[in-house]
Amino acid sequence: MKRTTAAEPTPRQVIRALEERLPRGWEIRTWTSSRSAADLTLVVTAPDGSRGWIAIETRGTVERRSLDQITRALQRAVESEPLPTAGLLVARYLSAPLRAELEDRRISYLDLTGNVRMELATPGLFLSDRGADSDPTRGAGRPRNTLKGEPAARIVRALLDSSRSWRIKDLVTASGASVGATYRAVEYLESQGLVTERDESKTFRVTKWTSLLRAWSADYDTFAVNRVTRWIHPRGIQAVLDRAASAELSSRYAFTGSVAAAQWAPFAPTRAALAYSEAPDETSEAWGLRPAPEGTANVLLIEPSVPDGIALVGTSLAAPGFIVAAPAQVAADLLNGPGRNPSEGEALIAWMDDNEESWRL
Repeated sequence: MKRTTAAEPTPRQVIRALEERLPRGWEIRTWTSSRSAADLTLVVTAPDGSRGWIAIETRGTVERRSLDQITRALQRAVESEPLPTAGLLVARYLSAPLRAELEDRRISYLDLTGNVRMELATPGLFLSDRGADSDPTRGAGRPRNTLKGEPAARIVRALLDSSRSWRIKDLVTASGASVGATYRAVEYLESQGLVTERDESKTFRVTKWTSLLRAWSADYDTFAVNRVTRWIHPRGIQAVLDRAASAELSSRYAFTGSVAAAQWAPFAPTRAALAYSEAPDETSEAWGLRPAPEGTANVLLIEPSVPDGIALVGTSLAAPGFIVAAPAQVAADLLNGPGRNPSEGEALIAWMDDNEESWRL
């Protein structure tokens, strides 16, 4: 038996949310059946008069640990109806990782912020819409864990860069984050379905690294948390790369963005070079850069906000002779970048998926 909460969507809220998204001429109303095991059953009528039934499971909150139970409850609800019926999960809010998991399980869903993906075979109907990416009911008085900040970045990078089972103490050692920060991050990742629940041996694994990477990039914006300075090299980006390959620096640097991604998944000619630098003044001098007037920069130097920042961990020497950031870092930076950067990020993620053994140890 499921545990009910006061925050569960009401029948009126469910019907209103669906009515707002139905095509013109479609109708929806409640359906009563003494055999039904669903929280709510609706009948949808198409303009030609054909009808379909929807068995609904309502939840106030949903965590990954409850998805098996929800799947079974929906199956029972669908099977209890005397007519062909589709199942639909309705919740107050469903996070992006949970929505992805539901889609993998082929479970239709709707939340009250407007996230919806519903398929009905008879009559043929497909609804898809995008709502909120964060729970709007969590106000300032109820802080929500996120993947923002350097400690979370260290933890996520450790999980992304290594394909293995983890214990908390091992993740603390690998990431360099505090014990408290690691526990909080892992509990949050468990609640979002991004890592498996800790078993009797206290171990856990990343469920799907692409989902974890995208969730991290949604919370962690390197351009917002670090100091960015804009520069220009009069002879273009290739001249910058040549100087980077030959110059000797006493401080660390690593290219990210398009320049780095091109070493694994070339996408299009690079318009601007992005590089992390512990000492932008030294780096700019060694590479022959000049401060860029507004709108003319072809090089951006990103100075990490904390010493020994995670962005400069796991770097490697590219074939042309310059240093690049780790693929997971580069992908996250591209997903947060302007213009075509997110598309470049998706192309890099596709390469990472096809070549996981070459970057994820």
